[in-house]
Amino acid sequence: MLRRFRSRRRKVQQWNAEHCSAWAHALEKNDAGLTNYQVNVESIIEAILAENNLRLSDRVIESGIEVYISGKVPKLDAEIWIYEDQTDIKNPGLDLRLECWDTKTPQEHYVIVAEHLTGIIKSDADAT
Repeated sequence: MLRRFRSRRRKVQQWNAEHCSAWAHALEKNDAGLTNYQVNVESIIEAILAENNLRLSDRVIESGIEVYISGKVPKLDAEIWIYEDQTDIKNPGLDLRLECWDTKTPQEHYVIVAEHLTGIIKSDADAT
C-alpha cells in the first residue's frame, strides 16, 4: 500500500514539474501585460472565426486582479474570456472553462479551445 502511494506521489510530482516547465513561457507577459498564452489563444480563436466568416466583437482588455481579454460572437450567442492562464467560452448549452492545470502543456490547451469553438460553430450551422 505504501509503495503504491509513493509511486503515485512520484508520478504526480513528475507531472507537476513537466507542467510547470511546459507552461513557463506561455505565462510570460508582453509589454501590454498580456501573457503569451492569451496572445496565442486569441490568435487561434480569431483564425477559426475568420474561417467561418465570423469575428470577435466588443473586444476589450480589462485589468483588475489580472489582465484579461473579453469579447462576443453575436451570431453564435457566445461570450469569450481569455485570462492569463485560462479560457472561458459561454454559449447556451456548450460552456467551456479550461484552466492551465487541466492540461500538461499549453498546446493541449490550444487544441481543446479550438475543438470547442469549432463544435459551437458546427452546432450553430446544424441548427440553421
